[in-house]
Amino acid sequence: MHRQPIDRAQVRRLLLHALEAERSTIGVYEAAMGVAVDEQVQREWSTQLEETRLHARILCDLLPALGLDPDATSPARDAVPRQGAALVAAIEMAAANGDHAATQLVAAECVALAEARDHLNWQLIGMLAESAPGDLAAEFAPAPDDAEPDSFGLADDSAPASWPQALGLATAPSCPDGRPGAAHRVTLARARPT
Repeated sequence: MHRQPIDRAQVRRLLLHALEAERSTIGVYEAAMGVAVDEQVQREWSTQLEETRLHARILCDLLPALGLDPDATSPARDAVPRQGAALVAAIEMAAANGDHAATQLVAAECVALAEARDHLNWQLIGMLAESAPGDLAAEFAPAPDDAEPDSFGLADDSAPASWPQALGLATAPSCPDGRPGAAHRVTLARARPT
């Protein structure tokens, strides 16, 4: 099978988009935490907010290491804050209605949407780490297998788990082994002390 060379312009676009997505997701988590009524959901979102902040810092470090400006603009990147703002606005609109339980459901769905975007970005970054040429691959140090679970799996569970709870039904555990996934392992190694 013939492998095409890595398109460095697309790598730049992806990484800038991923950074902006992480920054937008921070805003979504902050808005969601402001309306959370369930303490467990509040703790989960707090943990995921810190992980999202870590991911943003990792990308801020990774971009210059690749010779890229973390503050550069691109058409795709410029659209991301609007998407994040729309999710925050949805949470605020739900909160204005005064039904706290319903607002938490809306917030959980918004978190899941933001994390779905972040999850896709990290999957693509992971693919880059596995197939990039030497000079590029050196910056994508893979994390060991015991890396933290990815936030997509955790955030993804908050929306489906909130609905059965709101309906008075039992909730199912997220995964039999307690580990929701491994999408963010690629660059978490960069954040670990060596």
